[in-house]
Amino acid sequence: MYDNKNKIERVIFVSGILKLETPCMIGSGNDTNTDIDVVKDNNDIPYIPRSSIAGVLRSFLSDGSKEDDEPEYVKCLFGKRKKDNDESTISPIYFYDMNMINYSNERISTRDGVKLDYKTKTSMENNKYNYEVIENGSCFLFRMEIQLRRKLSYLNDKVESILYRILYSMIDGEIRLGGKTNRGLGKCTIDKNSIKILDLNFKDEEYLEENLTKWFNFDWNSFDGNKKLDELKHETHINNIKTIKVPLNIDTSIIIRSYNNLENSDQKHITSNGIPVIPGTSWGGAIRSGCYKILKLFYDKLLKLDDDKIDNKINNKINDKINSNINCIFGYVDIESKKAETSKILIEEAKINNGRTLYQTRVKIDRFTGGAAESALFNEEPIYGGETYLTIKIKSKEDWITGLLILVIKDIQNGFIPIGGETSVGRGIMNGDKIYIDNEVVDSNTERKYLKSLYDFIVGGVSK
Repeated sequence: MYDNKNKIERVIFVSGILKLETPCMIGSGNDTNTDIDVVKDNNDIPYIPRSSIAGVLRSFLSDGSKEDDEPEYVKCLFGKRKKDNDESTISPIYFYDMNMINYSNERISTRDGVKLDYKTKTSMENNKYNYEVIENGSCFLFRMEIQLRRKLSYLNDKVESILYRILYSMIDGEIRLGGKTNRGLGKCTIDKNSIKILDLNFKDEEYLEENLTKWFNFDWNSFDGNKKLDELKHETHINNIKTIKVPLNIDTSIIIRSYNNLENSDQKHITSNGIPVIPGTSWGGAIRSGCYKILKLFYDKLLKLDDDKIDNKINNKINDKINSNINCIFGYVDIESKKAETSKILIEEAKINNGRTLYQTRVKIDRFTGGAAESALFNEEPIYGGETYLTIKIKSKEDWITGLLILVIKDIQNGFIPIGGETSVGRGIMNGDKIYIDNEVVDSNTERKYLKSLYDFIVGGVSK
């Protein structure tokens, strides 16, 4: 028997050009070229699967809530899983695989990663890996379709509001795709002028035949829109993300090694589309190490502990507190307990402007003889000088996190926390004198407020 509630009353088609602003890593599960290869189609061209964009947007609209805590309209529009006596529902929103429209061989590059011990800032044994990324500047065709049936007609206005929020968030670069998004990868934007929206309402008797004809003859390659983005009904959304920006100068030189496309050098500084960059992972490792050292110093001083006299029980208790605070900021995954928490901060990848690449020949010294070690001559290409920006987005209302980050940033500005490799020979040292939060310079009063919050947080932790 025909179910009248399933009658389609409205169809909305949306398309646009999505551009990667930073490299994107979407793993395919294969390790033919690297430890993590990007997903590719039958023609060996990378694409973005529909499941990736659907999952990211669902999480975005529900503010990262778990499935049980999602708003009801998100469950209705993205589908429900069957639980207990509830029925599963199919999503009325359909996404399509996003195919690349400007492919070339240069669109895929390889990056190296290594897990660091944040206490010593040295690499952990057997934790080096490499992975493929789709380079920034790559463009994809974004397509989505909404089929609203009679039983969900009460969501007509909500659908427009959600569509408006999705598209404007993508215009503003708030949506990120793939892995390592909290370390700057996967930032993407949609060109507002490329967006086309075709809204077909089958409840409108006057245009019913015309709308049905457009639906039956619809072609993604040739359709014309009939509604502008700003004509959609929408609500005002408040962005609760706090943005820290720090202008920095490179004092001497910096090298974050890339072992790809090496011709005349054994190692050179990493680039993205030929532009030297500081990856979010490099910033993250240094900042995490700085956070650990500052928290350790504070807890030791507040408890008036002497490292030589501290017993293991107290030391373990302090380390547990520090690690808990670090995990609160940077997130964690515990495979044994099957628990995980996402990072509360996002660190952007940063370009280096006005730096110079210099070719150098170096030799490893035998520490016992003071002479050159045999077969240890090597060449490298570090970046000398230049300016960059450290950008951190804080996805938390907890001011103590901001206070801790301000202290770490000051250490970076004063050269106490270098960035990248070969720091023992003076590389990676930076300087700066300004910190901006939401485009407002941090003055002494603002700084005092955040540091007071950090102090109260740590004292509260010590007293427990």
